[in-house]
Amino acid sequence: MASAALTTEERRKVAGVLCGEMSQATGPVAMLLPRKGCNEWDRPGGDLHVLDCHIKGRAFSTSALKLFDVWLQSGTVKAG
Repeated sequence: MASAALTTEERRKVAGVLCGEMSQATGPVAMLLPRKGCNEWDRPGGDLHVLDCHIKGRAFSTSALKLFDVWLQSGTVKAG
């Protein structure tokens, strides 16, 4: 996924496809993501958020809700 070739929305779609494929696996699956990034969009200030926590943990839900609040306030997500 090169940021020069894909828009933010296109990267989201690709990520969704990858997740869908992984969820259908019948054997072990792993997603490897270097902590220091892969491309321009995952550098500090980019639009990828890498969290050092478990998806079922409080840190993840707190971070997700903070991001949602930012999106709500900016109009990215519409209330209601």
